[in-house]
Amino acid sequence: MITQLLSFLFGNLDVKDIKRKEELKETALEISRNALRQYNKQKDGYVYVISNPAWRGWYKVGMAVDSQDRCGSYQTSSPHRDYRLEYSKYFLNRKVAEEIAHDVISEISLDRNGEWFRVSVNKIRKIIKGIDYEISA
Repeated sequence: MITQLLSFLFGNLDVKDIKRKEELKETALEISRNALRQYNKQKDGYVYVISNPAWRGWYKVGMAVDSQDRCGSYQTSSPHRDYRLEYSKYFLNRKVAEEIAHDVISEISLDRNGEWFRVSVNKIRKIIKGIDYEISA
């Protein structure tokens, strides 16, 4: 079943039976939902800062289980593969740490658009460094 699913997803399987095709799509969606549920259950991880030279002076502050992997996933949206992981710090509760970081950075940021802030990366780094890694463990 998994082999057929992978073949279908990557285009190597000619699925003519509509019912079977829909079953495979539903299985793929369920696998995706289960992975997301597991990801969301994991409290620990990183708060990270990512930049892109196309938006000088703007920095994304986010959270991830693996900050290097998250930065890598951004590369697919840039033809120049020029996103850069500026900083990351491990926390026992990445969600709470990210929320604190966003609140504090918002107070000093010149502008904000979602998780993107227009403020110096050094100030962001200092704020994140100052958050206790055991926060709400």
